[in-house]
Amino acid sequence: MIERDNDKIRIKIDALVITSTLVVLGFLILKFPRLFLQSEGVSEFLDLFGFFILLLGIFFRMAARGYKKVHSRDSKALVQGGPYAVTRNPMYLGTLLIGSGLMLIGFPFWCLGIFIGAFYLRFRIQVGKEEDYLLEMFGDAYADYFRRVPRFLPRFSTLRSLRIQELFQWKYFWITQEKQCLFYLPVVAVALELIEEGLVSKDLLIWKEGIVFGLDFLILLFLLLLLKERDPLSGPGAPGKG
Repeated sequence: MIERDNDKIRIKIDALVITSTLVVLGFLILKFPRLFLQSEGVSEFLDLFGFFILLLGIFFRMAARGYKKVHSRDSKALVQGGPYAVTRNPMYLGTLLIGSGLMLIGFPFWCLGIFIGAFYLRFRIQVGKEEDYLLEMFGDAYADYFRRVPRFLPRFSTLRSLRIQELFQWKYFWITQEKQCLFYLPVVAVALELIEEGLVSKDLLIWKEGIVFGLDFLILLFLLLLLKERDPLSGPGAPGKG
């Protein structure tokens, strides 16, 4: 019960960090539109790339939350498979990717650095506390996991050796409330882009935005079909805290 309550508190804090950063930066850009300095071509590229990053973050959170729910046995087992095989904190990584995607879609590219800085300040102490707790709870098993798997950013060599279906297992996607993110966060992204084009650039072209976000949703459909293509057996172990 305590673990569940802590998860709920962390989710609320995560949402507050992203929302507060978006509001403050949005106010600055609306007040000083010259801060939004990037060409139309760069803006369209960042929209597409930002949407991809946003979806990747959503998938990390959905897969990690679902895998943990099935394998952690109410937080009594150390989870080391699925997304937790490439990073010890896939939930936090997902939050970072979601926030970064929203930054790239609705704000000038330099805002990404501000968001990452705010994210680092928020999670630096929290992650350290969770690592101490897990080491005390699981002892040598966590110490070995700690040495093998990076705290945050996955190693390229590890990602290269995994199939995408092993990292994001379809059957874990839909068993927690994280699935709601797949429906409302893309809508938030579209709204941000429309606000940016209409209020900052003052050049809202519905047909152009329709093409860009049509491509975005084709990316979403392609990724979902890719994940659904094969549903391998779940890997061993169970996730950590993040």
